[in-house]
Amino acid sequence: MNALMRRCSALCAMPGPYWQLGSMIIITFGRILHMAEQRRWNSPIKPIWGMPHIGLIKVPTKGNVLKPGSPYNWRELGSHVTSQNEDSLFFIDSSIVKAHRAATGAKRGELAQDIGRSRGGRTSKVHAVVDESGRPRCLIITGVQVHDSKVMIDLLDGAGESAAVVADKAYNSRSIRQRIADQGSLAVIPTKSNARNPIPHDKGLYRMRNIVERFFCTMKDMRRLTTRYEKLSANFLAMVHIFAIRLWVN
Repeated sequence: MNALMRRCSALCAMPGPYWQLGSMIIITFGRILHMAEQRRWNSPIKPIWGMPHIGLIKVPTKGNVLKPGSPYNWRELGSHVTSQNEDSLFFIDSSIVKAHRAATGAKRGELAQDIGRSRGGRTSKVHAVVDESGRPRCLIITGVQVHDSKVMIDLLDGAGESAAVVADKAYNSRSIRQRIADQGSLAVIPTKSNARNPIPHDKGLYRMRNIVERFFCTMKDMRRLTTRYEKLSANFLAMVHIFAIRLWVN
């Protein structure tokens, strides 16, 4: 924890929105430690649960990066941080996470909480966009039955602009290629072997797609992310965001 605080202090000294990211981490983990010292064991994780969709923390602002005096959540602040590098390379893929039986039983059913059925049982799927450094730019949770291409547009909207978008054959469609071209990026997506009019792609850039695979390997080193234990999709996404924060701080 002390090492994390030192890294956050270094973030606070950086220009732009990085100092706000460090401030949010320090304030949030300060709340968690305070609740733990009071032996409120059910309360420490609640600030983390609220991060994906609720602005729990008011962060002071500098300049015109964020609106003064407004509460911001991790997703909004992350968009400000990641929008600083528009010449990055984006690598997109997904990975399946098996859901524990404790993750079942939520209101409105499992499908409403992004838990689908497959041959492996109850599973969820984590969709990610990472840059050339392996840092996540956008994360989305869906059920396992959702095809990768269905969330591609949402991933691109959440990640922002880039120089090139690298993905596998599952993302090969005219609408996706047109969306990538509209934002001024290069689509590095191979076509299927049986395509009548194959579209060439940069094989050198495509070899770098292992970056997103290594991201998922590192993510699944975390026991809490290898298996989903959270009933609510927002809570599981918050756990993935904590892992993303660790990568950005490092």
